Amino acid sequence: MLSSQSFKKQVKSYAKTPEFIVFGVLVALIIVIFVISIFYLSSLFLVVSAIVFAGMVVIVFLSGIRLMRVTEEASKKSLELAYIIDNLEDAIIGYTPDFKIVVFNSAAEKLFKVSKEKIIGQIVSPKDINSPEKGFIAQIVFPSLAPSAHQISESSTWPQIVDVFFENPNLEFHTVLYPIIDEKGVVARFIKTIINRSREQGVLKSKNEFINITAHQLRTPLTALNWTFENMLKMIQNDKELLLLAEEGKKVAER
Repeated sequence: MLSSQSFKKQVKSYAKTPEFIVFGVLVALIIVIFVISIFYLSSLFLVVSAIVFAGMVVIVFLSGIRLMRVTEEASKKSLELAYIIDNLEDAIIGYTPDFKIVVFNSAAEKLFKVSKEKIIGQIVSPKDINSPEKGFIAQIVFPSLAPSAHQISESSTWPQIVDVFFENPNLEFHTVLYPIIDEKGVVARFIKTIINRSREQGVLKSKNEFINITAHQLRTPLTALNWTFENMLKMIQNDKELLLLAEEGKKVAER
């Protein structure tokens, strides 16, 4: 239940909305009809008409208030969702079935080095492959245009998951495409998440290179050490103490 103060605030807010104009027109129309009715209806019917018209005014007014509240709630949720998307670490691109960009968050601005003001509302097509502003985006939206792409998910299932690779510089992106279905079951939007794996893949590559180099550097002296112990075992068969030491050294070298 709304308090009187809260109700007054809503009435003031409602008075500033376009819906209030419609309400004012309806009230004026009802008053005109009521005034005309005075000259044609008896007292009883006039009272009944007044009650009906007053009820209509109240219903229209309360409906307007309710509509305003619903609109405000929807607007708040839309702003909250927009804030969450805009502050995600991963780049987000949203576009219509005809590839018109409708969502382009801050992470996407940093990744593609272009402001959302220049991209939102633009249509991306394969022809944009050489465009300074939309060329990179076109290769993400259409992975087949990229230097290399690997389809991870089945082509007939959602979400569509594709890894996209670039050279000079070496970049790797993990992209996930989701459809947004409307109440009629028709795809209204597509949302693509772009996860930049370039840094972690670079770190993984460096780690593997380090392990390979280290293993190679260790293998050569250990092989020589193992060979030395094998020769010692052949030469000191009569010395039990040296034989035990050589056998232990060989086991350690092998391990």
